Amino acid sequence: MSDADLKIDDFQIVGTIASGNASKVLEVRDVGGQSYAMKLLLPDAFKNPDQVNVLKHEAKVGQAVEHPNFIRTFKFVKTKTHCYMLMELFRCPNLKQTLQVEPMAVQMRFARFAEQLCLALGYMHEKGWLHHDLKPDNILFSKSSELKIIDFSLSMRRKGGLGSMVGGKVKVAQGTRTYIAPETIKKIYPTPQSDMYSFGVTLFEVLAGQPPFVGSTPNDLLAKHLAAKPPEPSAFNPNLTPETDKFILRLLSKKPAHRPKDMSEVAAELRSLNVFKKDPYELAAEDEEKRKAEGLGLSAKSRLDSRADAVRTAAGIAAPERPAARKPTAAALAAAKKHDLRVGKKQPQQAPAPPPGGYPAYQPADWSQYAGPAYPQQAYWPQYPQPGGDPAQQGYYAYPQQGGYPQQGAPYPQQGAPQYPQHQSVDPQGQPQAPPPDQPQQPPAATQSTPVSQPAPKPAATPPRPVAPQPAPQQSSYLPPGQGRGLDDRHPTQHDVDPDEIPMMDELPEVL
Repeated sequence: MSDADLKIDDFQIVGTIASGNASKVLEVRDVGGQSYAMKLLLPDAFKNPDQVNVLKHEAKVGQAVEHPNFIRTFKFVKTKTHCYMLMELFRCPNLKQTLQVEPMAVQMRFARFAEQLCLALGYMHEKGWLHHDLKPDNILFSKSSELKIIDFSLSMRRKGGLGSMVGGKVKVAQGTRTYIAPETIKKIYPTPQSDMYSFGVTLFEVLAGQPPFVGSTPNDLLAKHLAAKPPEPSAFNPNLTPETDKFILRLLSKKPAHRPKDMSEVAAELRSLNVFKKDPYELAAEDEEKRKAEGLGLSAKSRLDSRADAVRTAAGIAAPERPAARKPTAAALAAAKKHDLRVGKKQPQQAPAPPPGGYPAYQPADWSQYAGPAYPQQAYWPQYPQPGGDPAQQGYYAYPQQGGYPQQGAPYPQQGAPQYPQHQSVDPQGQPQAPPPDQPQQPPAATQSTPVSQPAPKPAATPPRPVAPQPAPQQSSYLPPGQGRGLDDRHPTQHDVDPDEIPMMDELPEVL
């Protein structure tokens, strides 16, 4: 759809509100963003001059009645391509739709609804106009109890003076058959009492849930308007008082003279009328509590899923029973299971059957039989001495100073290259092997398992310094490469360890 199809003159089409045989109502928006309702003639009706005149007449009546309870009409436009009427946009469903969905909601606000409808019709009659097609489809009633009357296509001028006394005839009887007055069927010129009759049929449908007359054919329906006695509304709604029945039946009188004089008289009777025996709010609350107590919701027979169900209910025809849900067959279940296995869907696992007598009581497991021997805990990292204390007295290891300086009490070595002992090989029995012929044989070290440096002889003139008692270093099982453990390779004692040797640790610190 092109942009030209979405625009009419300076108005942008937003959507369709309603559609009929000759026209449709659109929601449009002008350049400034203001929304309106546009009644546009369809192409076939646009070619018919009578349809153009009807729309022009409707716009004229709408501009003549400026009242809060009438839809405001702004202008009528006819061009070479379009013919439309621009009106006020009132977002609300009509009363017919509301009665089909929630009729009790309208009854709860019946006083406000009837009062506004009386005031609107009384104002229109005073302005010299008759609506001539009053029905729920032409009434907008919002949830905030705001009422608007629409559609003035069948409105007629009210006769005054001698014309109203003599009356007259019309060529064609116009109106909706369900709400048409008897005198209109007889082609008698309508009067304000004709709108009263349509007003009475509308109130009957609001209070009773259906119109007073229902016919199998259009002619049968018109015949009932002319001759049949209307039923009492309380026959369909027991909550209505006898005064309400009397008031509604007076509006539905066959002769216009038996109806009220004008709409102001109708409004006065409504104000003093006790419509319901029990307040609809209390009645709705009691019904809700009763449904909750019984645990029942709306049955399939009482639920209205479409307008066809509403028509069947109004005609007294029960709604068709809904088919029960079919259970899957064994073949369908097997096919579904095969499909789940093919696509890799996990099947639900069944719990194992309990032994006879039920499951045994829970007993906590005894893990003491798996406990091994306790190992002595060792310090993986040597402790450092406290500031200002003696490491020997605090029981900590004394580490040698870096840079080759001797510990306290150790003699100073002579300057020169240190002599390192050569590695000595041992046989599998632990006996030392002889060195090669080209090398001189070295005596085996019987008391040392690691190579150490030989200190130089002490100077005679230097007196020995007092040495702090050193704790015994940890024994190590480490052997240099190429050196085995013989029979004489015992663990070194405190007297066999050289003071310059760094004691070996059983395990390396984690930081290394």
